[in-house]
Amino acid sequence: MRVNLDVLALGAVALCCGVGCSSSGTPAAVDNADGGNADGGLAPVRIIRGDPSAPSWFSLAIEGHGLANEEGRVATVRIGMAQRPPERLGSAQGRIESGAFRIDLPQACETFLYKRKLLFIDVDDDGTCTAGVDHLYSDYRAQEGDLTLTLSDSVPPPASDAAMRLVTDAATATPGCQVFNDPWPDS
Repeated sequence: MRVNLDVLALGAVALCCGVGCSSSGTPAAVDNADGGNADGGLAPVRIIRGDPSAPSWFSLAIEGHGLANEEGRVATVRIGMAQRPPERLGSAQGRIESGAFRIDLPQACETFLYKRKLLFIDVDDDGTCTAGVDHLYSDYRAQEGDLTLTLSDSVPPPASDAAMRLVTDAATATPGCQVFNDPWPDS
């Protein structure tokens, strides 16, 4: 069975709207390199590379809750490493509303690959990831099935095996932020 990722991505965005990651109409900086609109719109879910009909893809969801201090801010996610083709890549944005967001990335992860998963919250609302200013989260685990990761500083906190860790050291945050500041592939 061949799966149309455009339809899945649209469905993921539609699902996301109900849990607080749609645009609230409040203008905010966005990552225009990922397809965000200059008028404050969010970049859609994009999954590129790999054969979508392959049976070995897993879905990934990233969520946060209890994030009242980040209300209205944009969360941007990038998964995979662009320099490792044909590795599957995913990207998306969501807005924190009512202290929560959820980003669904359908069929975005390969089987048994230690895949980089990064998310940043644009705390200063400038559209750029800045180490020591913005919140950067990371995870590199291999997936053996569909997975939901929850930001480690969510309230209440997630189980340790479901946490996406906040990066607190500059040595890790600086190259992590560079992933968001560099151009992301289109294909």
